[in-house]
Amino acid sequence: MKIDIKPLAIGKNSMEIEGSWSQVDQADEIMIAMYSIDAHDDMVKSLQAERDAMKKSMNFLKDLFGLSTKQVDKIYNHVDSQTLNLYMSYVCGLVKGGKAESFADFEREVEETKHPKEQPVKSDE
Repeated sequence: MKIDIKPLAIGKNSMEIEGSWSQVDQADEIMIAMYSIDAHDDMVKSLQAERDAMKKSMNFLKDLFGLSTKQVDKIYNHVDSQTLNLYMSYVCGLVKGGKAESFADFEREVEETKHPKEQPVKSDE
């Protein structure tokens, strides 16, 4: 499957991956780590969970796309955390068999879900 990698700013538009069981397992591990961030009442534990999720995410991207250390450093230094978190949801969804689409389309759908357009009120006239 082809995955949009433009948001990573590493000089390529897309990469082809297999979607193997190993990749699905890693995607599950990333999503569990991301959901664990909000599961802690303790701020320190929450920050530790966030760091753990970030490290797992970067290792996953490195393995999935065969990224070099230089490319990983570029992602760390140039991609904001909000974009990377959303991007990880996009990638994990695709690896797990989600709808093939560009990251921009995925991002647009997420925004529409957060802020749905108001439906016009029908009058009874």
